[in-house]
Amino acid sequence: SEEEEGAVNTRPKTKSELSFEITQRQRLKILAECAEVFNSNSENGIKTAIELEVITSEPVEVAKFLLDTKGLSRAQIGKYLGGSDDFHVQVLRCYVNQFSFQSLDLIDSMRVLFATFCLPGEAQIIDRILQFFAERYSACNPEPPFNDPSTTLSLAFSLIMLNTDLHTSEIKRKMSKEQYIENISYAATSIPRPLLSNLYDKIKQNQIKLIKDDCETFPILSRASHQGWLWKAGGRTKTWKKRWFVLKDKLLFYLEDPQ
Repeated sequence: SEEEEGAVNTRPKTKSELSFEITQRQRLKILAECAEVFNSNSENGIKTAIELEVITSEPVEVAKFLLDTKGLSRAQIGKYLGGSDDFHVQVLRCYVNQFSFQSLDLIDSMRVLFATFCLPGEAQIIDRILQFFAERYSACNPEPPFNDPSTTLSLAFSLIMLNTDLHTSEIKRKMSKEQYIENISYAATSIPRPLLSNLYDKIKQNQIKLIKDDCETFPILSRASHQGWLWKAGGRTKTWKKRWFVLKDKLLFYLEDPQ
């Protein structure tokens, strides 16, 4: 009957169901407390979460806490992921490996990852993040040219450089498509030219927006290994022109001048 049906739908909750709800509410309250501590100091926030048994000290659990907990400062997440000791590096690898980039193009995958934390300013940390990203992207997309993580890394780094060049107002003379393709072709010869052209257009039309919060921006060009004037032979017209060269890891870029 309708009366019986109503009685079934409004039955009292069992002790186990009530206990579960109380436990869930307590957990949410504890998570909020951990987030508050974390947003002031990321190291203390993780220690608090471990002490309150919200997570264990396993790197993968810390990584899940950083990605899944609501209300965490993305600046503090970036700061924690940028730690240089073995534990923080393991957490970073676990964090990146939680993402599935299957069937996503490279730029969209970078957008997804970099939307979750503020990219730190140190070149060494950026390199490490991009390295783990490249390994994960190649694992998710094992078709050429992305089956080689070193190729994916070179391309990902070049896109960060291109993004900085095209969308930084202080840089007056922007890198042309031909310059970009020529630059990256030296480091990654296996990447088809049409793909490079398409990636350039996507970055130019829609920049990769890096979360800044209260983090510093990262002038990658100023963190280069070597830079200075060199003479360069033209591509189509075989004349020699003086250009400002910037060497960063395995990538060599050239500009008309240092500005």
